Order: sequence, then structure tokens, then C-alpha cells
Amino acid sequence: GWASLGFALQNVTGPATIFVKEGTYTEALPMTIPANVTLKGDGQRNTIIQPQVGDSQETMFFVNNGVLVEEFQFKGLTGFQLSDSFPHDIDEATIGGVYFRLDPTAVITKSPYIKESTAFSSGGIGAVIDGGLNSNPANNGSMVFHTFTQVHDTGAGFWVRKNGKSEIVSCFTYYCDFSLVSTSGGKIRAL
Repeated sequence: GWASLGFALQNVTGPATIFVKEGTYTEALPMTIPANVTLKGDGQRNTIIQPQVGDSQETMFFVNNGVLVEEFQFKGLTGFQLSDSFPHDIDEATIGGVYFRLDPTAVITKSPYIKESTAFSSGGIGAVIDGGLNSNPANNGSMVFHTFTQVHDTGAGFWVRKNGKSEIVSCFTYYCDFSLVSTSGGKIRAL
């Protein structure tokens, strides 16, 4: 096996599956999951990914077309802070650590899929789905979530913006300043 998840992601091309055995993995951020790669943990209570010291306000994962992530616990991001002048406007907030974002160079035709995982933070954001990252007309700018539980004290769960699209099924958020929010044409389909 490889010594770190970051190293594995830098040295794999899809289609492929990376199996991550139980344990706590402290990683340099950000990490990019290449197209058509699956990350499979050894249980969302037993396989923990966290940032190395100094990286708690970075993006943990940039995801690409056809990515699947399942059975992990993510923790340790911070940095989200509401504006004193506009406390009800997420667009005016300070953004720090984000667990999942679309890779800005990706053309998404098969939505990245995050499932059966949990994220914990004080001031982190679970996912930012930004549909306005590139102008390629084939880009759907979309992500799918199933049973992705998020516990973010003074943070945010799902932020869909700039015509991004999301499907959020059986997901729960706790203690967030914003649980599910869409801005600038973002679309949320939730159940």
C-alpha cells in the first residue's frame, strides 16, 4: 500500500478504486480525486481523514467527473465566519475549510457522488457545488449526496451556487449556520 491518501491520489488514474483501511489519516490539503476514481473507506466511524497542521482552512477534496466517495469520517476544517454587516448572507461570509468542491478544471457529465460518510467541524463547510467554474457547455456543475451527515458548529452544510446542481438524499445537518443554501441560480433537489 501507499503511505498516504494524497500520494495515492497523485499516482492513480481512473477507472480505479482506492481502498482505505481503518485508521486516522492526517493529510496535506488540498487533494484532488481524479476522474472515475472511487475512494472506499473501512467504515465511517473507523476511517478518518483530517488536515495536517496549518491546512484546516483549505479544501480537503476537489472532485472530478465520475468520482465516488463512501464510508469515511472527515474532520478538522475551520474558518467559516458570518459577516457582522450581513449575517444572513452566505455570499458575504468568510470561507475557510471546505470538505468537497468541484475541481475547477473538470467537465462534469457524471456527478461526483458522496455517500455513507460524516463530516465534523467548527466552522467548516461540507460541500460547495459551484456551477460557474468553467464555461464548457457540457459541464453540468453537479454533485450527488446520499446519507452524508454533517455536524458543523458555526459552519455550513451544502452550498449550491452559480447555477450549480445538487441532489441531496437522506442527508442530515446539525449546528450549522446554514444547512442547505442556494445562491445565484444554484439548484437543490432534496429528499
